[in-house]
Amino acid sequence: VVAQKYRAELLYEGPQDDEAFMGIKTCDSTAPLMMYISKMVPTSDKGRFYAFG
Repeated sequence: VVAQKYRAELLYEGPQDDEAFMGIKTCDSTAPLMMYISKMVPTSDKGRFYAFG
């Protein structure tokens, strides 16, 4: 939880006064659900991807 306060700026690219950013920064379980996708892998179906995070 301590590290999350300064890492939130690296994980979230939106405005820092946003409800989602504040939820990530404070590890608030009642904040909006957020997902961090680190890699998109194409599937055999055209235009579809697997999202890994």
